[in-house]
Amino acid sequence: MRFFENHGAVKVIDSAKGALLLQRAIPGNSLTEYFSDREDESIRIAANVIQKVIASQALMASPPAGMYASIVFNAEADSVEVNATDAITYYIQKAKRVAEHLQKTTAERVVMHGDLHHDNIVQDGNEWKIIDPTGVIGDPVYEIASFMINPIDKIWKHENALSIVKNRIDAFSKLLNVDPIRIAQWTFVKSVLCWIWTLETPNQDRSELAKLFDKVVGDKT
Repeated sequence: MRFFENHGAVKVIDSAKGALLLQRAIPGNSLTEYFSDREDESIRIAANVIQKVIASQALMASPPAGMYASIVFNAEADSVEVNATDAITYYIQKAKRVAEHLQKTTAERVVMHGDLHHDNIVQDGNEWKIIDPTGVIGDPVYEIASFMINPIDKIWKHENALSIVKNRIDAFSKLLNVDPIRIAQWTFVKSVLCWIWTLETPNQDRSELAKLFDKVVGDKT
């Protein structure tokens, strides 16, 4: 939070081990309220927030070693015990291939929020600010992925889910000047990662997300 304090984060008033005291964001509503009637507006807001987060790199010293974690999809995937017949196996193997390709072709690595979904972008007066960063280092395109898969419990159920996703990819690509294929690929990887995190407590939202973004990414590796 302090790293991003002048670049879009809610102000930290004080902190102690395991706790933060933050300045209250007023009115404090999140972008979740914009789904799906105000999609285009929410994308523009999110893109602006991402630009502020990434801009912090050029203006701040390098973060202390070990303060942030790298994107390590393959390591997390390898730690999962699954049988060849398990539904997730296909998605894990495909996501590992995609993640490996993305990491090999990453031209720039930056510190990111790491979980910039709708509920972590809140309104404060006339501005939109971030809360709850996880702090990861990697391809800045990864920062878009959490927004892409959210709201997790609603997007895959929407009758126009595929159109919404494709519109998001196209809009973020234009607003942030990034490769739309990389957006789709990182989003698929993130969706599978979210499924991995909830394997012990089966969650249909996660499995359906992976299926949705598998369709979006297709065979683009």
